[in-house]
Amino acid sequence: MTFTTPDLTANQHDDLSVSPTATAPVAFSYVRFSHGRQKNGDSVRRQLALSREYADKHGLQLQELTYSDLGLSAFRGANIERGALAAFIKAVEDRSIRRGSYLLVENFDRLSRAEVHVALQLLLRLVSAGIVVVTLMDGKVWNEQTVADTTNLLVTIIFMARAHDESLGRSKRIREIHQAKRARRDPAIFGQGPAWVARKPDGSGWDLKPGMAESIQRVFELSIQGVGSVAIARMANAEGWVAPAKVPRWNTTLPNKLLRNRAVLGEYEPKEVRGATRVSTGEVWTDYYPRVVEEDTFLKAQAAAHNRLNLPSRRDAGYHNVLQGFAYCGHCGQTLLRKRKSGAKNAVGYAQYMCSGRHCGETQCPTVAARPLEQRLLPNLVRNAVSEVARTDRLAVLRDLLDTKEAEHRDASKAAERILTMLQSASSPLLERRFRELDGKATAAGTEAEALRAELHASQGTLCDEDVDDAIEKAMAAVLDVTDQHATERAALRDSLARAYSAVWVWPDKMLAATLAQGRREVVWVPLGAEASIVEALTGQLVLPPLPKHLRAHQPDA
Repeated sequence: MTFTTPDLTANQHDDLSVSPTATAPVAFSYVRFSHGRQKNGDSVRRQLALSREYADKHGLQLQELTYSDLGLSAFRGANIERGALAAFIKAVEDRSIRRGSYLLVENFDRLSRAEVHVALQLLLRLVSAGIVVVTLMDGKVWNEQTVADTTNLLVTIIFMARAHDESLGRSKRIREIHQAKRARRDPAIFGQGPAWVARKPDGSGWDLKPGMAESIQRVFELSIQGVGSVAIARMANAEGWVAPAKVPRWNTTLPNKLLRNRAVLGEYEPKEVRGATRVSTGEVWTDYYPRVVEEDTFLKAQAAAHNRLNLPSRRDAGYHNVLQGFAYCGHCGQTLLRKRKSGAKNAVGYAQYMCSGRHCGETQCPTVAARPLEQRLLPNLVRNAVSEVARTDRLAVLRDLLDTKEAEHRDASKAAERILTMLQSASSPLLERRFRELDGKATAAGTEAEALRAELHASQGTLCDEDVDDAIEKAMAAVLDVTDQHATERAALRDSLARAYSAVWVWPDKMLAATLAQGRREVVWVPLGAEASIVEALTGQLVLPPLPKHLRAHQPDA
């Protein structure tokens, strides 16, 4: 939809200029064509020249303002509902355009190719508002007098019906052609293609653009390691990765979009137009685009992103707070923060843990230096969740399989729900078959995930001391690093601990922490020192504070 001045050269403008009298009626030109490719042709110039010629001949004041719907179809009335023609009608009804003004169009089918009752209603609506409609190719004038002539009106209705039938027939032929090409999965016609591919010169398929595969694969690798979308985008721009998008730089949402786009697997989901919307056909074409990542990598990335959903966004680029999102002050129950403290008196990397209540001045809960607390707390947390943290060959395989099956279950369930919603509005054998496939896939993946979860939990007790010590050593090496060299290892550790623990309560002054194991209604008490307060914990004299709302479902029995 555009309102423009006629695009003519200076000489053309002089040739078609008007010298109207002060009382000459005002005229507006309306220009429309259906397809954007027609901009390169003569359509606009021809329609504008006809308007100028008619205005000169009949002494009209042709306005420089042109109402244009370029590339907008009149078959389904889009130009009437939201185009420049809709704006013209509104201006007429608001009386911004006065009665007696002219609307000049090449043919009536420029105004509408909709069904007869819609097209006729449009004409009568304009005429009733006092607008004189002129079709320039045949010179017909439509006003309150001419539409009252039954013969003229019948001729117009016949013309409207023919215009609609032509568009209907063209639409049917195009649909049949598309269906034939869809049947043979013709890559030359379907799919605009994601930003990382380009059509082959002969139109027979798609090629990956240079550098795109490496960038996309790196996004998936980092996500699996626990790095979030914002951090990935920052890293990509700093290191100059090629952006698989229409823009040269990475924005913070691009990695997240890539992680959920099944086109990286080579898939394409055809759609068809129903009414004014495009809906899925229920088909999924595999190997339509070049595959960039394998499906298990895709699902692992979905699992990692899902595990981070309930955790807060990272505040430190180096991922130094491996407890972020699930650590709470044992005294007041508020979030436990890790605050870096710089200055000449503090060592490099010095930080403190303090509750958010104290940070805001609401409480006087004690603080504690980060390093001593982490050195006592984290080995115990890792030991009690070693099946989540340890990357021994056997546990790594089980963990990867579980992550994959859980992600597959979520992915298939969500897709099945989407297909079911479409089936409620329109029945389709393709959609029904697709729903059954997805529902069966979700059920099978859920069953396998349950079995793997049980096996992983059982495997924790069979690890030898060497495996446990190795897991602790690697975790602590990453945590005690004051640089950003081990940022990805810390990100992975945070994700592993967040899977194992719903909440960790810390009493820094008493050096004792109580942790609630995820999925199990039990509290694991971890002594951090030799204080007598451990006796209070074991005898139940130490009472846990109320949990935040989103964790209350995990509150252990009293």
